[in-house]
Amino acid sequence: MDDVRRSPTRLRRLALALVLVLATGGCATNTWVQGPNSTMSPAWDSGKAGTVLSADCMAAAGPLHFFAGLEGFKEPAGNLDRFIARLDIGCLEYRTNAGFGLAQTGDTTRITVTTTSDFRTDEGEVALGVGITGIPVGIRVVHGNKSYVQNLALMVGAVGLDADGNRTITGHGAPGATGTTIPDYPAPTGIAGPLGRSNSVRLDCPAPQVMTGIEITVDPTKDKIRRLRVMCHPVVFVGSAGS
Repeated sequence: MDDVRRSPTRLRRLALALVLVLATGGCATNTWVQGPNSTMSPAWDSGKAGTVLSADCMAAAGPLHFFAGLEGFKEPAGNLDRFIARLDIGCLEYRTNAGFGLAQTGDTTRITVTTTSDFRTDEGEVALGVGITGIPVGIRVVHGNKSYVQNLALMVGAVGLDADGNRTITGHGAPGATGTTIPDYPAPTGIAGPLGRSNSVRLDCPAPQVMTGIEITVDPTKDKIRRLRVMCHPVVFVGSAGS
């Protein structure tokens, strides 16, 4: 009990775990469960207006479905700007595995975020595949010092331990990233920072949350993504295994 009093973080975590256990009828033990109160990451914003569109994996596909896949389609033929004209996301279901980590079940839901019909069938895709232990915790936006999105990469975290030895999601702010959505378009270079400091910016979920959705602003006349941020949600391990 002394350890609990000395650690506000652990006390908050125990309180949240109690709420989640009660919400599941008191039966959830040694398992990952969805916590309450989703949040949004900071936004990359070009300053240009447009239509706001969004997709939420947990709302569309159910609990513990994370935003873990990206598919981007190139701009219309003849346009030399090189940008993502249509964006689909993959919602992948995760479940507690035998080692009390989080692993994909193979259940995938695809959502088309943008509504344009003016794009090339040339596309690229990046996703955390079945059996991969990575957990999606953010996005790296490649803007190339322009006012629109040219490419995207997933930021990857993992199941780890917090300072009190409890299982949690780690890796927020770490450099781990997948390949970019469209391989032959600009890739991230340098240290990701604000517009003008490098060719990209990273949008991380607040630790220890996971990425579950996306919100974008699209130029209705040029079909370019002008603003982007990601939806995040807490997931909590309820139990004592591995702690």
